[in-house]
Amino acid sequence: MLRNTQGCGIDFKSMKKFTGAGKDWYACEKRKNYKQASKDHKAACEEWCRDHSNCAKCSTKVGCGTGYKKIKSWTGKGKNWHACKKR
Repeated sequence: MLRNTQGCGIDFKSMKKFTGAGKDWYACEKRKNYKQASKDHKAACEEWCRDHSNCAKCSTKVGCGTGYKKIKSWTGKGKNWHACKKR
């Protein structure tokens, strides 16, 4: 989506700004909502965990819970997910 107003507006983020003579234009992409970002973090954790034998599970608990240790995290917008290994 292209916009000629300042920035991209709510629910969008600017990918690139085009400036020069005349109005500035912005290439915009839709921001992920919280729910979709959470699903993406979970999917990325599960994929990573399948590829690493020391990964026992994915968890939303920062310390992974009793008997586990965090080895990698997916954070940012949405619920954070953590890959965990057994202690």
